[in-house]
Formats: sequence, C-alpha cells, structure tokens
Amino acid sequence: MNRLRRTGREAVLAALFGLLAMAAVVFLVFGSGDDSPAHDGPVAPQVVSGELLIRDFVLSSGGYNAFAGAFITGSGAVATAFVNVTGTAAAPCLRPDDPPRCDDRGFRGTKQAFVVVESKTQGRSWTKPFAPETVVSAIPSAFTGQPVIALKKTDDQPAGTLLRRVNGEDISVYPEFAGVPATAFLQRRAPAATAWSGRQILLDPKRFTYNISRIHRLRDGKTLLAVGGFWEAPAGTRLTSRAQEKGQWLLMRSTDEGASWHNVLEVPAAAVAAAPALEWDVAELDDGNLLAVMRTHDGDRPARKQVILDRTDDEITTNTGSRSDGGWRMQTPTLTPPSFPQVAAPQHPDLLSLEYGPARGGILHIADEGIYYTADDGQTWARLTFSHDWTPHYYPNAVQAPGGNIYIFSHAGADEAYRTGADKPVYADVIRLEPDREILP
Repeated sequence: MNRLRRTGREAVLAALFGLLAMAAVVFLVFGSGDDSPAHDGPVAPQVVSGELLIRDFVLSSGGYNAFAGAFITGSGAVATAFVNVTGTAAAPCLRPDDPPRCDDRGFRGTKQAFVVVESKTQGRSWTKPFAPETVVSAIPSAFTGQPVIALKKTDDQPAGTLLRRVNGEDISVYPEFAGVPATAFLQRRAPAATAWSGRQILLDPKRFTYNISRIHRLRDGKTLLAVGGFWEAPAGTRLTSRAQEKGQWLLMRSTDEGASWHNVLEVPAAAVAAAPALEWDVAELDDGNLLAVMRTHDGDRPARKQVILDRTDDEITTNTGSRSDGGWRMQTPTLTPPSFPQVAAPQHPDLLSLEYGPARGGILHIADEGIYYTADDGQTWARLTFSHDWTPHYYPNAVQAPGGNIYIFSHAGADEAYRTGADKPVYADVIRLEPDREILP
C-alpha cells in the first residue's frame, strides 16, 4: 500500500473515504461499482491503494498461449484475444530447403488459432463469442490480440465489429499470403460474421513498412489512435536492408471508426536523437495531451523513457512527410524519474488512462515487474503493492470497465521458442483502485 501522512482536514477526508469504501466493499467483484461518467478533469488522488479481486484466472491452458489483448465489446463485455499454439514443434532450421526466414523457434507447421474470450459476469466466468479461427503457423506475434478493439455502428458496419491488426511481414513468406504486402494491415469481424474480412493497409507499402501494437479510443468517443512504428523501406525489403535499424514512432488517428487513418505525429530532430524507436504506448491526459512511455535505448543500453505529446490544432508536418490539420508534437523524451526506476530488460509499455472510479484522471503503467501510478502526468510515479506480492505475468494488457474494475490479461513464460507439449496459460486478473485510506500518527 502506498501511504501519505495526513493531518487535520486531510485526516477527516481520509476517514470519510474509509466509510465510503466500507459501504461499497460488497460491490468490489460482483457489483456495478462506481458508474460515474468518464473522467472530465484532473481529480486523481496523489496516492491510491490497489485491491486484488481475482487472481490468475486461467483463460486458456494447454499449448503456447500468448500476447493477449484487452477491450470492451459492443455489448459491454470485457474481452481478450490471443493466439493458441499446439501440436508438434518444428525441427531446427538446418536443411538447405528450409523455408525463408526460418527462425529456429519451432512454430512452423504447428496448429495455431486466434481466440477471443469474453466475460459478462465481472470476470467470474468466460465464454467464446465465436469459434477460434485457424491461422497460418507464423510466430504468434503475427496475429497478436493486443491491438484488437471493438468499433461503434456506422453505415457500413454494425456495432461491436472487431478490428484487429495482422502483421503481414511475419506471414508474407507463406504461400497462401504470397500476394499480401509484407507490412501490417487491419481486418474486421462483425458480430454475426464467420470470418475476418478486408486487408486495410495504412501506409503506402511502396514507401514504408510499419506495424501497429496498440489501438486506443480517446474519451471523446470518436477518435481512435493506432500506436506503433514504421521504417522508410518498401514492404518486403526491411529485413534485408539497413532500414531495420532506423525505426520511427508512429501515431495514426481515425475519426470514422477506422474507415480512414492519418499520421498525426510531429517528431522534432531532438526527439528522434533522444529515443530510438522500438515499442511504446500512450495515455490521454485531461488537457488533450498524451503521456507516452517508451521501450527504447539510452546509448547502447536498453532503457525506459517517457515524453509528453502536445496536442495542437495547427497544421503539422508528420514524420512520414505528410501534412495534418492538427495532431501531436513530441517533446524530447527523457529517462523515467527515480520514482519509476529503470529495469534491465523493459517490455512493451502498457498505459491505462483511468476513466472511472475515485482514481479517474490518473494513469497506470502495467508490467510484469509491477504496476506504477501517476496523478501528475508522469512527473512522479508510485508503485502499487498487492497482497501476496502479486504482479502480472508476461506482456500484460489492461482495460477498465465502467464499474471501475481493471482487467489485466497476460501469459506465462515469455517470448520463447515453442516446445511440444507446452502449457503456457493466459491469465485474467482483476484489480481495483481506491484512495489510500491509512492514517499515520
């Protein structure tokens, strides 16, 4: 528990919080909780406590289950998507006739499925809204569930249509995908559909190779942000050229439920020099700016850095060379402060903007090392502690439901090679945040 000494009026307020929390405790797991509107101002408390409601609920066991997403469906269910790998691991790539880009990780020829699981019972039970889809046996990150999101109704699609990213670069060497550009594309699946449709490519594959790792909806309800990276190399050439070492940050915006996308990020030269692009995530601040945390480098060492992206309505020149009527300008990234310490091997950041509950307006950074909280736009962070020294598992991804509960999905192990008979579950954990109520003498 994170504690702050309180006296006088603060003590009275803290006691009041305690009484309110006691009255609400029966609703923590199964009740509706705080259904107040989404955050509309900087009201986040500086200090919060974490409550672990459901721990290590196994969503899928047997096989290699990896890279789970987190989203709310069109019907309001909490959902996740991930890849399940079973079957016999491939032999090492030693023969002259092995397929191109054979990576010795054992995934070739395995049985792989893209799985969606949802809960309408606050995490007590989980079901599959449709049958898992058989996918090509590439590395699991090709079909990772982490960028999946549910769309709203438009003239062209029903409410609850799912949007996912497929990384064509990972699957382009397979015969059935010979005609697909070796870059990322988006697909959709309507609630009653039996398959995913479309291959929407966001950047010109004759000029760029790109990838998307997160898709967020901003609090205006109309804006989608796709977070990822790109390389100035035609699709299909990146892995055989020096362009693979010159990745750049990518932030794309859609205001028509994903029908069209535009780059909206301006990155000054100082920002490019300060943080070589790798993986990152963003969270919306109350003033429309974005807080970003990056997995990058500091010299020759892996590092975690953070930066503010300033919202502007002025025309900007994006880092792909296009012009945009409004967007975000990146400040110069810096190492995270001492309150958010460096780790030896930072993973893909996962940021969650808190829109419900008493901590709304704050931001969480969720990783297998622990969960950190900021209420001042990243100037300071505090680590949340939980009973039994709990932390999420590998590559967590989180979403907050309107009741205030936070659902975290992660998987056992790491991004290692596949082994026959593997049993790497995907887990669901449910937490809740409350103002810190401890009064110290």
